Amino acid sequence: NKHPAKVTGTFFDDVIYGFLEPEMFPFVEKPDDYFLYIGRVTQLKGVNIAAEVCEKLGKRLIIAGPGDPPKYGEYVGSVDTKTRAELMGNATAVFAPTMYIEPFGYVVIESQMCGTPTITTDWGAFVETNINGLTGFRCRTFEDFLVAASNVKELDRNKIRNHAIENYTVDVAAEKYEKYFHRLEKLWGDGWYEISDSYRNK
Repeated sequence: NKHPAKVTGTFFDDVIYGFLEPEMFPFVEKPDDYFLYIGRVTQLKGVNIAAEVCEKLGKRLIIAGPGDPPKYGEYVGSVDTKTRAELMGNATAVFAPTMYIEPFGYVVIESQMCGTPTITTDWGAFVETNINGLTGFRCRTFEDFLVAASNVKELDRNKIRNHAIENYTVDVAAEKYEKYFHRLEKLWGDGWYEISDSYRNK
């Protein structure tokens, strides 16, 4: 295995975000007074962090998903697609404090599509999908999580929804895929030095 510092990318690598249909995640401007954890109910996904933060602040926490829930919080088990969107949309914020390096984490963009801010750890995909102070807060300490949960109501849910629509819809992904595949076509030509007709004709 190569040392991580010696691994280089290529000019044909790309990152294309997951995508959603906005109508499946209705916007909620005035949420209820509870926090939500939704996903696999395991410590690796950080459910214990959500429970400890809400218990410390005396906040209501709903926990949804398969697994073994902590003592604090209202456990509702696995939920269907409609209930998931309702729980996300009506939450003050959604916790996604994944302990490992999350490769994407759909819960975050699903929540944001409802206009609901997200409270996450500060690594993995969240560095790109959870914009600190705009779509939610990224945290590295217990105090960070307490501050985030205390201040999350100050975020603009309309801006969160708009950011999700601008970045995570089918149309946005389709445009990025089209651009990516056109770039791959150049591998059979001059590669890095390939110049498109549209540029030549300027």
